[in-house]
Amino acid sequence: MWFGGGVDCSTLTLRVMSKNRGDSVDKDEVTRLLCCECNREKSLDWSLCAPENEPADLDAQVDWILTRVTPDLSVWKKITEDYRVDLFCGLFLERPNRGVTLMPKTMTELGVRGIRLGFDIYAPETELNQLPEQPAVGAGVPPSRSTPGIGGSSAHSR
Repeated sequence: MWFGGGVDCSTLTLRVMSKNRGDSVDKDEVTRLLCCECNREKSLDWSLCAPENEPADLDAQVDWILTRVTPDLSVWKKITEDYRVDLFCGLFLERPNRGVTLMPKTMTELGVRGIRLGFDIYAPETELNQLPEQPAVGAGVPPSRSTPGIGGSSAHSR
């Protein structure tokens, strides 16, 4: 239990990326190796996006992804040697001081596959974190849940 409550919403995307930033991956090869089609076509990387969860449930999202790809650890060894692999997680807070937990089983499943887990945390707008007015277009506009790299679109926006 978290003092301020759980994270309000989470997105999670498995990304298989080229080791050379800006290069594309062979999506057909990655699809063949992982035994799963990507579900985000318009990117340089191979991506599998889990459904958005409200409230956040990272264990369920990781499970959703891992049940769709191969469990063969020798394949994961090859993929993580040939590509950069991570889970990109967007955490959306409606209020400050929220928390989220990963179960040991989830962390083990990611670790044995060599999958890194990264977080982008989107806090609510407050007087303390609002940007001063700037002439640049978009200054001070918080990201939406459909921001590229977050893992899909949502009916919600910030």
